[in-house]
Amino acid sequence: MTSPQSIVNRLTHFTAESYNEHTDSEAIQKLRHDYECAVWKAIEMYREANEDIRPEVVRYNELVLKIKMSLGQENCRTVNQILKMEENLRNEKPSDTCELQVTNHSEIVDRLVYLTAEAFQDDFQSEALQKLRHDYECALEDAVQTYKKSYNKMYNESIRYNEFVNKVKSFLGQKNCDHIDRILTWNEDLNEGISIRRSHGYIK
Repeated sequence: MTSPQSIVNRLTHFTAESYNEHTDSEAIQKLRHDYECAVWKAIEMYREANEDIRPEVVRYNELVLKIKMSLGQENCRTVNQILKMEENLRNEKPSDTCELQVTNHSEIVDRLVYLTAEAFQDDFQSEALQKLRHDYECALEDAVQTYKKSYNKMYNESIRYNEFVNKVKSFLGQKNCDHIDRILTWNEDLNEGISIRRSHGYIK
């Protein structure tokens, strides 16, 4: 993983090189601060997105673990079907369409280009700024890469969770099995913030 600080160092070096400035110059040091703010803003947006979706992923794993621990030994055909279905869902390859871009890089990049142009009284369409615009885009993408992978993984887990619950609901009324009601009750408890570990226990 490329550290945020190394990304800032890289941008500082590229900018100083583009304008034949020393890295310790006042203009470069001010831009360095702007780079730090931009990189952390991009990262923070992914961190916040991760935290927003994490509870649903936790609920999914809690629910599946509860089913396995409490009902896995029941030798119930319906429960076994549900667990097999869940296993298949987890093994499905995530769709490319689930790749999300949480951070609006273009807004951040536009601001950095503006600040750089202002610092060196340069034209927005200059060759130096167009090259730096590309460097800014690449740098921000590098900065969020780890968080982006984490988010996309959790986003796919969230899709599987909702698909799993809907598939479990499809068993209602079709099978002579009261375990379906129990599983859906556990899911409701989780959605209401009730710990199914404490309220029901994992041991039957």
